[in-house]
Amino acid sequence: SKIRSFKLSRSLDQTMFVYTGPRSPSLDRRPWRLLMAEAMAFNRNCLGHVGTPLDAYSLPEEARRYIRFYRDNNRHFASTRVVADVALLRSFPSMANNSLGPHLETTLMEQLLIQHKIPFDIIFDQQLADLSKYCALILADQESLSDRAVEQIREYVRNGGGLLATGTTSLYNDWRRRRTDFGLSDVLGVHWSPEAPLPPARRSGFGRGRASYLPAVVPSGEMPEPGEGLTVGGGFTNKYWKLPANAEAIVTEIRHVAGTPLSAELKGAPLTTVIELTEKKDASERVLHWINYKPGSRVRASRASVAVPKGRKVSAVELLSPDRAAPEKLSYSVDGDRVRFEFPSLEVYHVAVLHLSE
Repeated sequence: SKIRSFKLSRSLDQTMFVYTGPRSPSLDRRPWRLLMAEAMAFNRNCLGHVGTPLDAYSLPEEARRYIRFYRDNNRHFASTRVVADVALLRSFPSMANNSLGPHLETTLMEQLLIQHKIPFDIIFDQQLADLSKYCALILADQESLSDRAVEQIREYVRNGGGLLATGTTSLYNDWRRRRTDFGLSDVLGVHWSPEAPLPPARRSGFGRGRASYLPAVVPSGEMPEPGEGLTVGGGFTNKYWKLPANAEAIVTEIRHVAGTPLSAELKGAPLTTVIELTEKKDASERVLHWINYKPGSRVRASRASVAVPKGRKVSAVELLSPDRAAPEKLSYSVDGDRVRFEFPSLEVYHVAVLHLSE
């Protein structure tokens, strides 16, 4: 998927222009539907390059239907922001100074967040200055953190935030000079020793927040040797973008440090589907996108639960899909600050629009 790239662009308040048109004249191969769905769900209001003007005359009807869907429903894609519970840090000194562990663990952690449908943002060092909108921060072997970054993270947890860290996170400063102990040892409750391997898993409390430490994000299956596949410049290809072997344990720790239900949950939806939750900047809508990455295999209906912003009420839940004949009003129930409804069976792409009022 291009989900990582779209999220990186969103974090920089940018739009990414990508090719989303049909790549094959064969009608039994339709990756373009996924490409268009990805762009609608994750990009910043841009469907991408669907083909040259001359291509438009030969586009299959289903491609035209997706284009019409985006055009006719653009009001739900424009002027939106991502609703995320978790921030995953890509620290520049960590990723630049070591092209092995930080890249591997961060990529696998992103894969886990994507497939387990955990609403998240990818952030950079500058965004550590304000983490207040997130329930949890994840540091996947982010080994090289400046003293300022360490203090910003410490303050975030002290004030009630959640932290999950793995590997050698904070063992080095931003010049990759090793500290005598983890910079976040007081927050994580673990210590580094040259005579011992990485500390065992541990949960701890710090101030009003919660923290968890895991020794590693464990790859699933055989990984390339350093120099053969894990190299600067993209040697770690999507061939290795698989769920970690300890994925379930990691998800448990994410939920623990978050300390609250996720903003969007899908009960029983397979790992071959993904979600993205966005909202209009004027808080008039929340929009839940659901995509099936296994075309040709219809996904059963799934029960959805979405958090309602404080001070807003749900007036309607509307289902939109380029794979269905017409919009549909969905039945829903409100339970405290959450709205619950059923997503009908999914072919490729569904959008649930929660209309909100004061």
